[in-house]
Amino acid sequence: MIRLLEVPPASSPAAAKVVVYACIAPSESVDLDDALRPTRAYVREQGWEEVAVFVDRAYVAVPCAEREQWMKALAQAEAGAAVGVVVPSIGMVAMSDEDKKLFAEWQQKTGAFVSSPGSRLGAVTGRAYGFRYPPIPSTTAGDDRRSGAEQESRAARHRG
Repeated sequence: MIRLLEVPPASSPAAAKVVVYACIAPSESVDLDDALRPTRAYVREQGWEEVAVFVDRAYVAVPCAEREQWMKALAQAEAGAAVGVVVPSIGMVAMSDEDKKLFAEWQQKTGAFVSSPGSRLGAVTGRAYGFRYPPIPSTTAGDDRRSGAEQESRAARHRG
């Protein structure tokens, strides 16, 4: 079984170019703008630049290699147009061992990061988490656009 490592959010350079990707079940009742709003807000909060949005209308059980828009999102990073991909949930891009293998190979080849605003850990705790891997450290403290107080405030919101 292939496991992807989840690490605490790390600082990424401000203005990093990213693509937003989502895999949404083919339902007429889903409004794409509403579904992507939290993910796109997360991109803005990080100070990143959204260069493209790709959405597959498919079930997450469909292998990633068969999803046209996911392959286009990966191609953006391979071409150098983006240094990261932001997804609403890791489950959209790494459900099966085959998907995880494809994903890990792509990351090794491109060095791109994948990030998410987080997922619910459970109805009882209601605590959110975020992940970003591989972690991309800022080259200087000034690269992180949030001040220390803002970071602490943001962390406090996520704790409770």
